[in-house]
Amino acid sequence: MQAENVDTGWRRSSHCEPLNCVETTVTRGRVLVRDSGGPGTAVLGFAYGAWREFVTLASTPRGERIS
Repeated sequence: MQAENVDTGWRRSSHCEPLNCVETTVTRGRVLVRDSGGPGTAVLGFAYGAWREFVTLASTPRGERIS
């Protein structure tokens, strides 16, 4: 899926660095993710549950993660 085919509101991560940032949007039952520096490039799509698990893992301090 190309980003230009998705015209929903994209939200930029609150943890952006000048050249390192992602944007997300929710559409058609999925969470879509793209590089904010290349909005016309490929978009990754994740099921809600998979995205929720990723965000939970990414926001858990490394020492508290359960393998």
